[in-house]
Amino acid sequence: MKFFQEKQPAANSEHAAVMALATACKTPRIITTNYDNLLAEAADEQGLDYGEQYFAPALPLGRDFKGLVHLHGSILRPSKNMVLDDKDFGKAYFTDGWATRFLTEVFANYTVLFIGYSVNDPVIRYLSLGLHSNGPKHFIFLGHDNEEPKDHYETTLANFEHLQFQTIEYPVQNGSHQALIDALNAWAEHENAVSSGLHSKNKRTC
Repeated sequence: MKFFQEKQPAANSEHAAVMALATACKTPRIITTNYDNLLAEAADEQGLDYGEQYFAPALPLGRDFKGLVHLHGSILRPSKNMVLDDKDFGKAYFTDGWATRFLTEVFANYTVLFIGYSVNDPVIRYLSLGLHSNGPKHFIFLGHDNEEPKDHYETTLANFEHLQFQTIEYPVQNGSHQALIDALNAWAEHENAVSSGLHSKNKRTC
């Protein structure tokens, strides 16, 4: 716990952009597997209302919640409640199963947008494959670096298609994900404009 607290950096433009988009929606629902509190700090710095914070294993109902969920625990809570090793992972997703129950309801009831998540995560893979195909669509931002081998990138796209995730591709230039930040901020601005009536003819996307 002391290690995480000492190494915690400051909230950056990516955290700010994620929270700007989340709070532009009528009911903010944010889920993170990170232990830090940077998303909340980014929202507070911008004066954004994201609702309540929830910390594992005391999670809300996946089908009805508003706020920021720390799915694997947080440095703000005792380390015994953090998912840190295989034993903790087994409790969260199998024996106790609180993380699985929560995510299953989230995936079944809401459109989920993944940001900065790997296709190789075993839980996401199995939960996605186990859901009904007629449920909500799920999306994932995928950075495309021209220096990445073409076959590797095409394999990643195929894997996401197998999971029934729709990819939203953006360019990565010199290791920078600025295009993602710009896209999130533009999306947030659009949602705020729609909610304020400036573009009343446009349908809300979240």
